[in-house]
Amino acid sequence: MKQFEYESTTTQMDEALEYSRSPEISTANKEELEKFLLVLRRHFSEILPGNFRYQSYQGAVQHIEALIATKRPEKQWYEKPLGIVSLGLLIAVIGGVTVWAITQ
Repeated sequence: MKQFEYESTTTQMDEALEYSRSPEISTANKEELEKFLLVLRRHFSEILPGNFRYQSYQGAVQHIEALIATKRPEKQWYEKPLGIVSLGLLIAVIGGVTVWAITQ
C-alpha cells in the first residue's frame, strides 16, 4: 500500500481521494488503513460542507472505515461479556435447582 504523510496540498488531497477508490486499498492491513484514514480525516476537516469535494471525501472516509471494520477479528462467544454472563447465569440456575432437588 502506498504510504501517505499529511501535506496540506490540493495535489495530495486529490491523490488520497483517488487512492481511496483504488483496488489496491483492499489488500492493505489494518494499521496501514488507520494511518491512511488519519490523513483523509485531516483533509476532510479542511473542506467546507456543501460541495462535491466534501461529499466525495465523506464517502471515502466511510469506505475506509468500513474496510477497517472488516479487518477486525470477530470475537468468539466466550470473549463477549454477554456470553460470559449468560454462561454464569446458566451454571447458577442449574446449580440452584440441583441443590434444591437434593434438599427436598
